[in-house]
Amino acid sequence: MGNLLIGIFIVVAILFAGLLIVGQLARRSLIKRFPSPGTMLESKGRRLHVRCQGQGPVTVLLESGLNDFSLQWSRLQPLIAQATRTCCYDRAGLGWSDPSPDPPTIQNAVNDLHAVMQSLNGQAPLILVGHSYGSLLVRLYAQQHPENIRAIVLLDPANEFMAERIRGYTEVLDSGVHQFRRLALLVSLGLVALSTKNIPANLLQGEALRQYRAVVAVRGFARAAAAETAEMAANLRAMQAVPQTALANIPVVIISRGQPESIPALPDKSAQALEATWASLQTDLVERLNARQIIAQGSGHSIQLSQPELVYEAIKPFIDRESPANSGRQI
Repeated sequence: MGNLLIGIFIVVAILFAGLLIVGQLARRSLIKRFPSPGTMLESKGRRLHVRCQGQGPVTVLLESGLNDFSLQWSRLQPLIAQATRTCCYDRAGLGWSDPSPDPPTIQNAVNDLHAVMQSLNGQAPLILVGHSYGSLLVRLYAQQHPENIRAIVLLDPANEFMAERIRGYTEVLDSGVHQFRRLALLVSLGLVALSTKNIPANLLQGEALRQYRAVVAVRGFARAAAAETAEMAANLRAMQAVPQTALANIPVVIISRGQPESIPALPDKSAQALEATWASLQTDLVERLNARQIIAQGSGHSIQLSQPELVYEAIKPFIDRESPANSGRQI
């Protein structure tokens, strides 16, 4: 019996080793098949992936939400590019960008954003578009670098007081950190590369979906996502101490979701309460930022993917003419 068990163990070990070898080969294949679609910007001894489209006198900068990267703009960016120049990028460790030795604090992220803008923008007027967590980044950037900013458009923006207001939010963050860390281990073993179709689509389609799954399966996305999620609560607290004086002189549009967003880690009753709380958090931002609010009736959280035309129509007036005054009204 002992020899039989040893024989079975050896066979299993050989099979597992073979699986790991096949997984690493699959990783190399995906890396070759899906290189970065944009350009790699050198910054502080590492590279940030930046993708620009279109030409025009105004630059529209697109800032992604928590754990998201440039592919989230795959439907909106081509629309904006018809009218002017638009750029998106991947934060450190996400997408095709190199990881950073520094923690993903909100200030470090804004420093990287500033490096991107210094490289790309020159003196052209800026329109900043931020989704979810990215809305905090563009708000902080505008406070620290208000020059040349024509307008800010926030898509279902995160509110810096959400951790205190949303029941169970910190537990959701903790759960996300553990999930990303487990995913990072599987990615390092090459096992995720063997079955990329199991990676959720997150509303992406076509080539953007294939690129997204390849990035998640073979690059450092999971490690960076774990770190960014772990830092989120601290980043929210840091944002609470940031004054919003500069935004008083910049038009702000907030586009809020009109459809409920499911968070599996929350129980049903909490999920229902989440929508009411989220709506009140959006109203709080509208009032504090003296913003104009649009409700995206057909969208959940990722409005840029569900209703890109609606977002483009909100941006276009700022491209076409000098910054209009805020109306403070809701549509």
